[in-house]
Amino acid sequence: MTKTKRTGAILLAGTAALLIGCSARQDASGTASLNVGLGAAFVSEQRVAALAAALEAGLPEYHTDASAIRVSSVSIGDPSADPMAFMAGQTRVAVMLASGEVELWITDPENARRFGDNGEAYVPLATLFSDEEIAAFNGTPVGIAVTDEAGNATGETSEPAGIDLSQNSAIQELTGLNEPQMFVFANSTNMDAAKAAFRFLAMKQ
Repeated sequence: MTKTKRTGAILLAGTAALLIGCSARQDASGTASLNVGLGAAFVSEQRVAALAAALEAGLPEYHTDASAIRVSSVSIGDPSADPMAFMAGQTRVAVMLASGEVELWITDPENARRFGDNGEAYVPLATLFSDEEIAAFNGTPVGIAVTDEAGNATGETSEPAGIDLSQNSAIQELTGLNEPQMFVFANSTNMDAAKAAFRFLAMKQ
């Protein structure tokens, strides 16, 4: 998605945001130490709860009474099955991104590309971790396919901006995604927590 298209979607979503809620696991009285988005055509609440429980147990220092890890389900819809629901799903993601409701993004390859802004929306993997840390992950570094202003593929790929976990059965089971990929959004305000959660999940066996 180009910056122009993403900006347009965010503006269009102004009123829709009042109607489209987001399902999340968070202590209502606390603030989020990290906002995690689990996105696909359909995301079950069971998967959201399982992912939240795993992060809470694995990263107790980021999940306290005062500041909690929040996991949101982002069911984007299937454009071939229900175009209107798909448009609403895209609008919902745009609203969440604009408001910082997603910092760590776990999704499928198509939606990683759709919301990755040619890779510019994500923090480069090499900025987050050392070569040694990346080599220890149970996944493969992945970039985003670059498109032109018309949305046509250029044949280029961005520098690695996330990790492909499609061969990681533990993450497949945890998220319910066949081809899970994980990224940190550049506008994250909880970078330390995002890195810790990324490392925790990428190391799962």
